[in-house]
Amino acid sequence: MKVSKGSFTLEITTTALCNLGCSYCFEGVKTDTRRLDDKVEILKVRIKEFYDSAWFKENYDELMIDFWGGEPTLNGNLIVDIMKEFQHIENIGFHIYTNGYNRKRLENVLDNVDLKKINIQFSYDGKNINDKFRLTHSGKPTSAQVIENFEYFARKGANLSLKATVPLKSMTGMLAAWRDYKQLYERFKDIGPNCRVEYAPTIDYVTDLPVDELPGMVADFRKEMLMIAKEEIEFVKKYGHHLCTWFNGGDAKSHCQSGASMHAINVDGNSYACHGSLYSPNKELMGSGGNIDDADFIDKVIKMATTYQPKAREVSDICKGCVATTCMICPVSSLDNSKQEDYFDRWTDRWVNNMCGFFKTFGEIDRTVQAYLDRDLAVKPELAEKEKETQ
Repeated sequence: MKVSKGSFTLEITTTALCNLGCSYCFEGVKTDTRRLDDKVEILKVRIKEFYDSAWFKENYDELMIDFWGGEPTLNGNLIVDIMKEFQHIENIGFHIYTNGYNRKRLENVLDNVDLKKINIQFSYDGKNINDKFRLTHSGKPTSAQVIENFEYFARKGANLSLKATVPLKSMTGMLAAWRDYKQLYERFKDIGPNCRVEYAPTIDYVTDLPVDELPGMVADFRKEMLMIAKEEIEFVKKYGHHLCTWFNGGDAKSHCQSGASMHAINVDGNSYACHGSLYSPNKELMGSGGNIDDADFIDKVIKMATTYQPKAREVSDICKGCVATTCMICPVSSLDNSKQEDYFDRWTDRWVNNMCGFFKTFGEIDRTVQAYLDRDLAVKPELAEKEKETQ
């Protein structure tokens, strides 16, 4: 049996502009009008050079090209151009991060590419949070339009998923968001296998969190997650799998692969560790990948990846034996906030942005939930069989 070597992700910023005004967005004021349009041919050359390199062939099975923004569909022509060049290659895949608000712009992309080759992730936080934080520039809510568009493209057979953010000031809204996702799961589950509804939240790790506010936020998070856990148990009994992707019950924690098997190209052609680093005040420290105009661009990307890979695999002493079962510590945020002196000591400073309290709290809840379900699976063979069918 062939062992998968995994994928390398190349993130391409199609535009820094956006058609929404989300209040928690970490990208800052979007006034940079530069685009890669005049560099698209050299971009294609660099993608092919990287894909054909002996290093890539030796280390990876797949190249994933992610289109990032701003809102990437505001420059849909670039997406179509790149996809038409490479979509015929079996082990090159494509992904779009989109707010899903403008149906026409997304449709202009999907109608002109191989729909089977691209995955589209809609940003949606749950209606109660979404309509408070993810707004138009004029302050109007976006949830109804986004979900209407999600259904439209689901019925066209697009490969769709949803991704939620949890702003720090909305911890007490997580249960309501989970319940909204449950309703969406039940609404969309019979449309087709390409339409995936899971509650996969990311806690806002960019906004500065004062240490004295952390205990109260973690307490709110615990209350919400305990209520979610009860409803997750019933969901698993009914459907044979979890709705919230955080629940897994083991030590399946993985640290971000930024810089290691992930690389981002900005609108000026400069490249960095990941899309998160594009908005960091320490961006240039993470820019050793050079510019796509550089003749040795591929060599620089490979050198950066081989430098970062050992660090991505390292487990710091503070993480060993941790009760958390899910961990999403951002190395860029760590770098920005750490007081360490060495670059990689800052990069791997897992505790620095105060997220550990949430993940440890969840780990305790998750382990209890899995123990309860394991006991039920032992006494209810039909539930165990249903779980097998979903794996």
